[in-house]
Amino acid sequence: KYTELLLGETNEELKRDVSQWIIYSHIAKSMPPLAKHFNDMYPEAKEDIKEMIQRIK
Repeated sequence: KYTELLLGETNEELKRDVSQWIIYSHIAKSMPPLAKHFNDMYPEAKEDIKEMIQRIK
């Protein structure tokens, strides 16, 4: 339901993207060192997260 309210539509891929965005945003705000460690260890995943956030926006 959250995905539909946020984006006006829903499907499994959008649900997965929104869930990942919510989790990453929560970690980045509540545990910045963990997000920094993740970004440093997995730079390609960081780019994937950025692309996913742009699709949602």
